[in-house]
Amino acid sequence: MLHMPVLAILHAVLIGPVSDAAPATQVLLAVAEPVLLAVAVTWICLALERSLPASLLDLPRRRSGVAPRR
Repeated sequence: MLHMPVLAILHAVLIGPVSDAAPATQVLLAVAEPVLLAVAVTWICLALERSLPASLLDLPRRRSGVAPRR
């Protein structure tokens, strides 16, 4: 779930400039932005995953001997 905060930050940064752009530029960005954002988010997440300690990204382990709750 590392990608959601990254996507939210990119969205917050880009919403103003994209809204203020000319209509022709907005059409171009509507086509190109999803692809560019997917590439950017993937790159940022992979860079963060390699630079952060693995313990921050691991899921909590289930305690042994305790049955899962339903």
